Amino acid sequence: MRVGILTFHRAHNYGAVLQCYALQQYLISRGDDAYVIDYNNRDLWSYYHWRERGYEKYVTSNLIKFPYRLLQYLHAKKNHIIRYYKFIYFQKKYLRLAPVNSIQTTPYDLILIGSDQVWNTSITHGFDKYYWGQFERPSSTKVATYAASLMKLWDEKDYNIVYNYLSKLDGISVREKSTKFFLNKTFTNLNISYVPDPVLLIPANHWKKMAKKPTIKSPYYFFYQAAKSEKVYSTAKIIAKQRRANLITLSADVKAINTVECHTSSPQEFLGWILYADMVITSSFHALIFSILFNKDFYAINLNMGQDDRLKNLLTMFGVEDRLIDDETQCKCLIKKDNSVIVKQLLNNANDYLSYLIKL
Repeated sequence: MRVGILTFHRAHNYGAVLQCYALQQYLISRGDDAYVIDYNNRDLWSYYHWRERGYEKYVTSNLIKFPYRLLQYLHAKKNHIIRYYKFIYFQKKYLRLAPVNSIQTTPYDLILIGSDQVWNTSITHGFDKYYWGQFERPSSTKVATYAASLMKLWDEKDYNIVYNYLSKLDGISVREKSTKFFLNKTFTNLNISYVPDPVLLIPANHWKKMAKKPTIKSPYYFFYQAAKSEKVYSTAKIIAKQRRANLITLSADVKAINTVECHTSSPQEFLGWILYADMVITSSFHALIFSILFNKDFYAINLNMGQDDRLKNLLTMFGVEDRLIDDETQCKCLIKKDNSVIVKQLLNNANDYLSYLIKL
């Protein structure tokens, strides 16, 4: 079966590109001819591009501090460019890209929208028709979501738009139980499935082989933040200091706090920082998933920004809710758990959902 994937593969975000790769590889392992449809939401893409202008305004806004800020800017820009092209390399090497017009020129049997926050209208700057299945295609092409997610619920005034789009899909699956509960309650006649993030569909050993080992020799704690938060960063520093550990910091935003050794990290290096860490401290959904898959000691820190449901859902799924903390005072003795049974059940959920789509 020829399957197309519509997701945030162009976002230079570690979780975004790795979950895209995971879904592609999972489909291929099932015997499907899977491709990532190279659709580009310009608003999303421009946020990550090294030519973005936001930081330049900061540099020129204060003439007294201009020389210092200029040096900061040049250093950040150099690192931004290096990281940017590492992501380009990953996309070209690991993703089977197909042009957008392949939807019509070489029709797909099935197009899967997701995973990641494809329903987050803040990220996509409104309702992007491609992430809601509103595009021309042959009548034989089925369109469904796979583990779609969002940061916060839509405004009630948009419910009619959402229902109109969802009701036209051949299948709907979401990544969080809270989203499934909301959709079932709000749109009672829609059939909603609950499936795991694609990263969990790939064996841990596969990810370990992709991971690039850090060059630093000393033990370290790894802190990763997707959304910048001084409170979360401060908590991570205190935890590392209490344990007299070297803290390595990586941020999705290249202008935020990044340790020199990992500032320009590729997706493979991101995996390596997690795999070889003594402990992982994060507020990121995908950093948590890899910590669980690699059986690492970790703490998830509440952001209290509307994203914590995703973290709570994931940690509850694996029975490690005590790893979610607000600050360093809540740290407890960590007990590792065997997650193999849970991962197997999640794989069954994914297989059942895709089998359902095939039979339609």
